[in-house]
Parts: sequence; structure tokens; C-alpha cells
Amino acid sequence: FQIRIGKPDDNINLLFQILRQFSSLKEQYEEIQIILESIWFLSFEYSCAKNIHSHDKYFALLVQLSEINSNEIIQQAAKGILWQLKQTISINTNITNKLIISKPSKHIMFSYNHDSKDLVNQICQDLRNSGYRTWMDTDDMHGSTLDCMAHAIEQACLVILCITEKYKTSPNCQSEAEYAYRLKKPFVPILLQSKYKPDGWLGIILGTRLYIDFTKNDFDSNYNKLVKEIEATIK
Repeated sequence: FQIRIGKPDDNINLLFQILRQFSSLKEQYEEIQIILESIWFLSFEYSCAKNIHSHDKYFALLVQLSEINSNEIIQQAAKGILWQLKQTISINTNITNKLIISKPSKHIMFSYNHDSKDLVNQICQDLRNSGYRTWMDTDDMHGSTLDCMAHAIEQACLVILCITEKYKTSPNCQSEAEYAYRLKKPFVPILLQSKYKPDGWLGIILGTRLYIDFTKNDFDSNYNKLVKEIEATIK
């Protein structure tokens, strides 16, 4: 299917029309996933988020897909949209969620796209071996995925943003990064894709921050730079 680029609210209405058609069909998981990811990106816009949240049928369809759909990827995408709607609306209406009070034993959280999992896991394990308390979603997830991610960000003393093009185009990664940015969490960006230059929402969050380029030099020298940056940031 093709979607004509127009006003965001028009795109929302069209996407939900298509979503209703596909959700009634069996084994259309890939198409539904693409539609949900498109809606997820649009849900960062306040007008779109308000449109979805106030439209009973749109909201009910998302709840239905998040609860009873047999495909886990579709469930998580629908839950991601519902979570982002709450964040977008609260930011733009000055409603502040009550955050969990941080405990003394905070951790370093990794925000990354799963295509970078192997390298991120290596960095994470080395930090643990060096005595740092770290958090990755591969071994510290219990209960709702989104609740766990939000809690991990809230309890973090530092967030490591693992930058790639797929990180930038992932609505899930965008939700994590923007939530950390909103909470004013200290962060250290590391580049994991050669010659990639962050732009769009990711470029705005990074601003003029310099990142550690893990695509150049050897791993150990980059790891040592990361440790120095962590120490300088959380001291």
C-alpha cells in the first residue's frame, strides 16, 4: 500500500482506516507492523497524539491490538504508541508524571537498537567487570516492556546512547531517548555505525555533544575513552 504525504492529522486518519482493514485479516502481521510504526512516529506530534487519544475508535483499536493480538511484535508496537501518547500529551499540557524516587544504587542504562546488540553487550560486560552497575533490556526485563524501560531510565544515573541509523529510525529508541532527555538524564553518545551523521530528532538531542566513535581505532582505546567520559559525567 502507499500513503500520500500530507498533513499529519490526515495521515493519522488514513493510517487508521488502513489499520482497521488489515487488523481484520489473518496473517497480515508485516503490514500491520509497518502501519503501527508509522502511527508511532506521528504520535510524537501533539496534534496527532491528541487526535488519536480523543478518537474512541482509534484508541480502542490500539488497546485491542496491545492486549489480544497473537503477534508479540504487534502487541509491543501498539503498547509503544499508547505509552508515547501519554508522554506527548503530558509534555504539551504541563502534566508531570510522578517519577519514582531514585535509590542510591543507580545504574548506567544502554539505549540501543537490537542490530547493535553484540557490540553493546561487549561494552556492557566490560563495564560490569570494571565494577559499574549497568542495565540492558536483554537480562533485566520483568513485566511490561514499556514500564521496565521507563523505570530503567528513571533509575539511571547515566544513559549511553548507541547511535546508528537504525537507532534513529526506531520509534522505540526515539521514545527512550526523548524520555531520558525530558528527565534531563546525563548521557554519553557512542557512534556504532561508520560515517553516520545523526540528524532529525536525534541530532537535536545530541546538539553539539561529541560522541565516542567506536568505528575508529581499536576497541580498548575507545572503551577507555568511554570510561573517562562516564567518570567525568557522573562524578
